[in-house]
Amino acid sequence: MQAISGWDWILICGAGYFAVSALVKLMRSQHQSLSATLRRDIKAEKKRREEARKKADGDDSDHEAA
Repeated sequence: MQAISGWDWILICGAGYFAVSALVKLMRSQHQSLSATLRRDIKAEKKRREEARKKADGDDSDHEAA
C-alpha cells in the first residue's frame, strides 16, 4: 500500500473545500427562499387579521346605531 502523496492531499482538500462551499451555497439559498415565504405568509396573515378586525368593528357599530 502506498502512502498518500502531497498531490493527493491537495486534491482531497480541494474536493472537500468545493463540497463544503457548494453545500453552504445551497443552504443559504434555501434559507433565503424559506425566509421570503414566511415573511410573505406573515404579511398576508396580518392583512387578513386587520381586515377581519375592521369588519368586526364595522359590524359592531351598525348594531350600536340601531
